[in-house]
Amino acid sequence: MSFIKKIAMKSFSQFISFLVLSLGAPLLMAQKEKAAFFGDLHLHTGLSFDSASSGINTTPDEAYRYAIGEAVQYMGRAVQRNRPLDFLAITDHSEYLGVAPLAKDPDGPFADTPWPETFSEIGDSILNFMRIFSSSGFRGSEPAIPEFTTEPLIADNWSKQMAVAQRYNQPGSFTSFIAYEWSPMPGGAHLHRNVIFRGPNYPARPFSSLDSQNPEDLWAYVEGLREDDVQSVLIPHNSNMSQGLMFVSTDSYGDPI
Repeated sequence: MSFIKKIAMKSFSQFISFLVLSLGAPLLMAQKEKAAFFGDLHLHTGLSFDSASSGINTTPDEAYRYAIGEAVQYMGRAVQRNRPLDFLAITDHSEYLGVAPLAKDPDGPFADTPWPETFSEIGDSILNFMRIFSSSGFRGSEPAIPEFTTEPLIADNWSKQMAVAQRYNQPGSFTSFIAYEWSPMPGGAHLHRNVIFRGPNYPARPFSSLDSQNPEDLWAYVEGLREDDVQSVLIPHNSNMSQGLMFVSTDSYGDPI
């Protein structure tokens, strides 16, 4: 059996155990019955640059408040769920995670750079906004933007994302999964995977398509994390938009799977 097939089988069995242990075990033991849980394993906030390009300013804090049933402001109006969710994974793109709102802020960490003025001139142009990030952040056709990919910035933005999730986690009532979306789009093909961590151990930084656009490197990364007891599952996203690449019988290097 090939390495990739072993990983796929192992990941599937761990995925089932992951959901049962993380979501259902306490209630199942208490009720001795099967229980259904409802939530969302893929949500973006304004920390993702594609959301920010559309004028979305929703923060992770607001997203969790909405998930647990509180009223929040969204696009200029109040919204509230009819019923709270049992779990939520905010899967903002790991590529330039949290950078867009910082770069736009004239009083933020990039205040002494041309970036705030650049975004001010862009205004409401989604296309021009996306051009700044997409070619490197999604397609990998351009080099990464150096000032947006420093290790301290990546680690700090990820740390803030984790802190918000942990603040809203309420064992037995609401589960906030720490997660992100690995988002390569070579040639426009979506090879995205949502990376969702079981906890309580987490990586110091997310892995992004700026690190590698090859799924094999993502798989190797999470396997390495497991050696440090950092457990995760990878869920393909938009595989119907992968131009068939998520269903091929060879890997990124042309070798049989």
